[in-house]
Amino acid sequence: MSSLKPEIARREQDLAAALRARHADTLQGALGHLDDVRAVAVVISLSLPSARTRTGQLLALHLANLLGRLEGVVASVSVSIDEDSPVELLPGVDHRDAAGGGLLSAAVLRSARLARPDQASPPEALRHCSRGALVVRIGALRAGEAVVHTAASAWVAYVGAKPGPECVDDERSATGAHAAAALAAAEIFRHLRVVGDLSSGPSALLFSTWDWTFSTSLTDGSPTKSSLQALYDVGLLRFTLVGAGAVGCAFLLAMWASQVPVFEGLVIDGDQVSATNLNRYVLFGLSDLGCAKAVRAAELLERQRPRFSLRPVPEWWSDYRRRDSYPIRLLISAVDTNRARHQLQDALPCLVFGGSTLALRAQVDRYDLASAESNCLKCHNPPEPVETDASLRARLLQLDRTVLRLEAIDRGVEPDLLKRYVDDLRTGGDGCAILAGSSLDKLRRASGESNFAVSFVSSLAGTLLAAQVMRESSGAGVLLRPGHSRGLFQLWRPGAVSNSVRKGDPNAVCWCRQAEVRNVYNALWGTAGA
Repeated sequence: MSSLKPEIARREQDLAAALRARHADTLQGALGHLDDVRAVAVVISLSLPSARTRTGQLLALHLANLLGRLEGVVASVSVSIDEDSPVELLPGVDHRDAAGGGLLSAAVLRSARLARPDQASPPEALRHCSRGALVVRIGALRAGEAVVHTAASAWVAYVGAKPGPECVDDERSATGAHAAAALAAAEIFRHLRVVGDLSSGPSALLFSTWDWTFSTSLTDGSPTKSSLQALYDVGLLRFTLVGAGAVGCAFLLAMWASQVPVFEGLVIDGDQVSATNLNRYVLFGLSDLGCAKAVRAAELLERQRPRFSLRPVPEWWSDYRRRDSYPIRLLISAVDTNRARHQLQDALPCLVFGGSTLALRAQVDRYDLASAESNCLKCHNPPEPVETDASLRARLLQLDRTVLRLEAIDRGVEPDLLKRYVDDLRTGGDGCAILAGSSLDKLRRASGESNFAVSFVSSLAGTLLAAQVMRESSGAGVLLRPGHSRGLFQLWRPGAVSNSVRKGDPNAVCWCRQAEVRNVYNALWGTAGA
């Protein structure tokens, strides 16, 4: 047993380093250095009325999920419910225990330790860790002080420094709760890492995921029940999701937790879950490392809820399309490179929704080439230059042993294999017998590629994406449309008027402006003259 301890310690160090690496960047000085941050305990405090709502429980579990992935920022997560009441976990809240029935507090702690087993403190340890802890309050404030207050309804999120309302169960959607969790986690991150005048968060903010506006109450900015009838009776339009990564995971989880029937969802991703993914992939935890992302996502969600059918395709998009070139009516793009976006657009889907992130900004786009006003996935998204063999080798040779190991973990390459490859380069070899082809391609970095990625931003992007896809499927009238097709939400100043729906201008010289492209699209989908 003692011989295993060094190996276990190394794995724990590797995991901690992998989780930190993705949000260690200072974003040109806007964030303080992670090495200077004293990680703190966070207490999720729930009012009893909110704890008994499904929305409040969704908010608490998702918030714990996001906080537990902030290695180096959040030291531990604890939960406190007013009057120490033993509230029961409701069905359909926890994607790993959909039946519910256990204690809500235990479920919140399990959610916090998905990526890090030491990130959650049991309730009996709360009194020991609460000194100096930051408190996030869910629901109306009864006693004590909180740094962040949050609440939600089905579609609307509240966050602020001021006490908020109680959570409301006004519909089945989870997008309000998941957006509130992302905004609250962002405020904890801001409190500890953002410097200068950007370190102050909103006083009181209500945001509707349905119509992308700032609301006046938890019910303002929500759809009518009648407008959602078709969504829950008929279910979601058949869709193809490409990318079961950070945004894709958040999209699927929001859809699952919203209890929308999904009868045919195709999930395409050729990658496996790696340690660095865990800092933001809300579906996955330690037990999922090494699993194919698409397959594991389907396994987790299908087995926990009826009428939620996903067909996983564990391969790259280009490989899949060589086998199946069937026209795609609704494509959900959750890929993270422009090269991949170009490949998706080449398939000429009828309608495309895209979710993406950049630093602390979440974005959702709708692309509909039936309209001459619409842009496409290629517009203003030039393919990134990719490292040549010579540049890749030169970069790897500059990395010390620790950073090289992190690079391997980040890119899903066996660390010992990468070490042998670099050792061969150092002795004058070319390493081709050790790493080549697609295995070597995993290590290539695009020009200007950012390594920064954090749980709450990708969660917000995936959640807002889910809300707009649900709106599209409900037939209640689209929000994103040609000429008004982009929704932006930046977390530097959450209450800024720029967090709105705006124009998505086509690129006048883009591929999609060519008459022959439009003619093929119109012939494929019968949209000529639309």
